[in-house]
Amino acid sequence: MASQNSFRINTPPKSKFSLKQSYRFTCWLIAFLIFSALSGCYEVYQDTITSDMGVKIPLIEGTYNIPEGGTITVKSAYYRNDYIYSKTAQNGTVESGKFRAIWIKDNIYAVQARPDNEDAYYILFYHINENSFSETDPEHSDEMTAIAQKYNVKVEIDDEMGADSFSGTANSIVQFLHALNRISFK
Repeated sequence: MASQNSFRINTPPKSKFSLKQSYRFTCWLIAFLIFSALSGCYEVYQDTITSDMGVKIPLIEGTYNIPEGGTITVKSAYYRNDYIYSKTAQNGTVESGKFRAIWIKDNIYAVQARPDNEDAYYILFYHINENSFSETDPEHSDEMTAIAQKYNVKVEIDDEMGADSFSGTANSIVQFLHALNRISFK
């Protein structure tokens, strides 16, 4: 069990994404960037998952057409485990931001996204396997809250406004995220 003063960064099991898996992940990521309404997200007010913790995502870079018209371009940031997205709507307006992911356990990843026009970062959990990519959350929020307390992280669930959040130091939040490898996800 990790203490509050030290933690081990989880690394994903050694396996290569197949071209089919990479394509599916690309589709999932684009859907995330385009359609995420921030429900099921946890807002944090600092860069929590640093670039050296991020996982490289194969075959994600490119420009893709989006259903409502326009395009989204995803490219890797130079010398970093970040990805930069730029969504250009049909009317010419541009939205952009960055994201990165860390492995939690099995096929569960935490994804941190930050739109350029916002001060907040958002953390979402995703179950990623060869057949699907879907948003997930811990199965029992009370287990998540108990683990958060051990790492001095406060989990706030705002059912009224839909602005759930994690608060604490960046280091505490990362330790907490990695400690979630002990619980079940939906």
